[in-house]
Amino acid sequence: GRKIELIWIDAGSMPQDQPQGSRSAPDTADFKTMLSQVNMLYLGTQVLILLDLSYVSRFWTQFEAWLSMQFATPDGLKSAIGNTHNERQHIVAIQNAAAQSDTFTKMLIDQWATKSPQQAFEFLSKPEM
Repeated sequence: GRKIELIWIDAGSMPQDQPQGSRSAPDTADFKTMLSQVNMLYLGTQVLILLDLSYVSRFWTQFEAWLSMQFATPDGLKSAIGNTHNERQHIVAIQNAAAQSDTFTKMLIDQWATKSPQQAFEFLSKPEM
């Protein structure tokens, strides 16, 4: 099997500001640096998606899911779904999604697998996201 060397847990690995106003200036600087580059993690590494029903209503989780289902080519991003060499997302339905794991996993893949960068941008730009 594969050896896992490093684990990135998004909220736990980036300095959060909870309660609001509690993050120090150095932590805020670190957060901004990480935020500007975190997309590369989701685009280039194995991604474990812990899917519950709230997952599909949040901007960052949806953006991360889309990135995890893409791979970079000289012509831009392409869908990695169905390409065993480039597929990197691993979806585990939890909590309120666990009982219908296959349904919710398929829903997430269907939502993002074939979206172009422009389509992802348009969807993620909606006010409800």
